[in-house]
Amino acid sequence: METTSPKSNSGFSKILKLIGILALLVGLMTGIIQLYEAYQKNKIKDLTDNWVLKYDIKETTHKKYFNLTLGYKLNMTQQEDATISGLGEKFLENNVAIPFKERINIQFTGRNYGDSIVLLIHEKGKLRETSSTVRLRKNNDHTFNGTFISTAANCSGIATMEKYLPVDYSSSTSDQNQKSSYEQNSNLNSTVPTTATVATSDFLALKSTPDIEGQRILKINNNEVVHIILKTQVCETIDDIYDCWYKINYQGNEGYVFGGYLLMQN
Repeated sequence: METTSPKSNSGFSKILKLIGILALLVGLMTGIIQLYEAYQKNKIKDLTDNWVLKYDIKETTHKKYFNLTLGYKLNMTQQEDATISGLGEKFLENNVAIPFKERINIQFTGRNYGDSIVLLIHEKGKLRETSSTVRLRKNNDHTFNGTFISTAANCSGIATMEKYLPVDYSSSTSDQNQKSSYEQNSNLNSTVPTTATVATSDFLALKSTPDIEGQRILKINNNEVVHIILKTQVCETIDDIYDCWYKINYQGNEGYVFGGYLLMQN
C-alpha cells in the first residue's frame, strides 16, 4: 500500500494557496477595472446638441487654401456611452456665410473621452468625398480646442468647437410660466444680447408662430441683422437642414424664424 509523503502534501497545499492568491488578485483587478470604467462613464457628459466646428488651415499642398477658415454646423444627434454621431453642413468660409444652395452636407462619428473627443468627419463635395480627423481637448462645457487633419487639399491646422448658442437658465419660474408652450425651457433667455445675420439666397420669412405654415409677418432680406430673443423647443428638418425655430426682433417686429438660415453672432 502506497502512502503520500508529508513533503508531497505540503507542496500540493502550497500550489492550492498560490492558485487561491492568484484568483483573489484577478478578482481584485477585475473589480478595479469595473470601478474605473464606471467612473469614466459617469465623468463623460452628453454632447448631443448643436455645435460650431471651425478649421484654421495652417498646412496644405495648395497654397490658395493657406490660412483659410472653414466653419461647420454640427448636430450631434446621438451619444451611446462614449460613441457620438450626427449630421451637419459646411456653412462658413473665412467667417462669411456660404449661400444656402452651395452648402455641403457632412456626416460624422466620434468618441467622447470626457476631457477630450475625437471626430471622424465625412464630407461629400462637388468633385469628390473627403474625410477629416479632429482631435479636441475640453476647455469647459461649451468649448473645445485642438487640431485637425483632412484629405481635402492635404490640409491640417487648428480646430475649435463651441456650442451653437450659449445656455442660460437664469429665467425665473414665473417668467417661464408666461411663455407659450413651445417656448418652455428654452435654452436662451430674452436678456442675452445675441444677434444673428440672415444667410439665405433670397429672403427669410418672419412668422407669427414657429411653424413653416405660420402666418408671414414680413420678409427679412439676406445679410440683415436680427436680434435673438430665445430659442424654442420646436426643431425640425427644412430643406435638408435640421435646426430649431427662434423668436427674434427685427426692426421692432417680433416673430419666429427658422435657425437654419441664421448665422449666429454671440
